Amino acid sequence: MSKIFIILLFILLNPLVTNIPAEANDDNTDQQEPPSGMEIVTVGNGQQLVLPKGTKMRKIGAQLIIEDNAEYVAERIWNLEKRVKKLEETNEELKKQVQELKNPAP
Repeated sequence: MSKIFIILLFILLNPLVTNIPAEANDDNTDQQEPPSGMEIVTVGNGQQLVLPKGTKMRKIGAQLIIEDNAEYVAERIWNLEKRVKKLEETNEELKKQVQELKNPAP
């Protein structure tokens, strides 16, 4: 009889002694900093995605289609080439202006 009493006492007291609530704390998810060159995008019901900055997304029906790496890299290289070309043109214009300023005025 004493073994049954000890087992019942253990069963009844165990939840009272070991009841430590474990809750997920979502407060720090808003404070997380993404790695450099990345951004956090919130979609749907608060689901967060870490994507490269400038990644294009589109929604077709219930599907969220995210631009794949090859498209992203190709577009970035294309944009960088356009920027370099524009900077080279600006550099040439500035060189011409400096040359004109170096020449003595008549």
